[in-house]
Amino acid sequence: MNISNTSFKESFAPQGSFLYADSLDGKGVIIQNSEVSNIAFNQTMQNVVQVFSGILKVLNSTFTNISAPLFRADATVTEITNSTMHKITCNNSETFCILQGTTTTLNITSSEIKKVNSNQNLIVLNSPGGVNLLQNLTLSNLNTITSSSSSSQSSLFAVSVSSASNFTIFDSTFQNLKNFSGVQISKSNLAVNNSNFSNYQQEKEQAASRALGFSEIDDDLEMISEFDDMSLTLSSVTCQFLVLTSTNTTLTNSSFLYNGQPSLVNGGAIRILGNSGGYSISGSHFEGNQGYQGGAISVEGKAKSFEIENTEFTGNIAVQGGGAIYFANSSVKVMPTISSSIFQENEGLRGGAILVGNQQVYIESSGFSSNIARDGGAIASWGESKKIFE
Repeated sequence: MNISNTSFKESFAPQGSFLYADSLDGKGVIIQNSEVSNIAFNQTMQNVVQVFSGILKVLNSTFTNISAPLFRADATVTEITNSTMHKITCNNSETFCILQGTTTTLNITSSEIKKVNSNQNLIVLNSPGGVNLLQNLTLSNLNTITSSSSSSQSSLFAVSVSSASNFTIFDSTFQNLKNFSGVQISKSNLAVNNSNFSNYQQEKEQAASRALGFSEIDDDLEMISEFDDMSLTLSSVTCQFLVLTSTNTTLTNSSFLYNGQPSLVNGGAIRILGNSGGYSISGSHFEGNQGYQGGAISVEGKAKSFEIENTEFTGNIAVQGGGAIYFANSSVKVMPTISSSIFQENEGLRGGAILVGNQQVYIESSGFSSNIARDGGAIASWGESKKIFE
């Protein structure tokens, strides 16, 4: 099925899918140079496009003002190129909002996903095959439909991937995700290069936090602004960008700016879980992130390895430990290494820059300045932790 230079506007579909394709001899569906807009559905509507087997290609097309999930693609090769998904609302019983695929290979390039309101994850991939790629993708201005006080919001992700042989994010931007987290990857191989993960709607709230001092009151910390001597309320916006579970990850030349929610999440930018996976971060920048433990990064579980090189951590805040990085008890099987990196103006109750639990850490050719904590202005540790400097 080939749909080209076609416009679908102000349509209503009471149930099922707007475009349904099955058993097309493996050829699938191509949508190009087309527009789908102002499509209204009731609660029984499943999705806009549903394809089983073959290929789903969306080229140079726009999807605007739609109140249902967009693409369901199973056992397909799915390619979305030079396309825009704008003003999408999902408030139904489906398990996704933009795309869901099982045993699907996904490539999204030079496209935009923006102004989405949803009660579900946006892109959901289960056991995708081949090489999956997000390149030159801009994903911005997301919000949940449920109340901001709902605790379930922290489990919503823009991208959720399980058991991918290869998943790559390249030259992409994720920004202003209100009450959404960014990318959840489990049991996969992940590469992130030259990408930006930021939540600038928090920047104004945090502008003063980089110059905060700590005042000890009854063994707790009250954060006092040096500008007006008033307590600063840390941002209530939940936005944790990478949650990695047993995933081999290489992250290079990327930035994580003003993410997290200190009362809800460990690792304002990245949280590492699971009992396997090697993690490498280089040439990257973490600034203004907030977390309960680990303002920028929280390493938990039993990672196989963890390395940081030539990376800068500035103005990150942890309510408890590790203004920049938190290592939980014995969280890395092989001694983690940090080299040629800079930690400055980070803040935490224990370990202004790094908190280490029962773990050896090797630190080489790195700089620590103006980090603040009650215990361990630069680094704090407990148990049998050892910090080896060179």
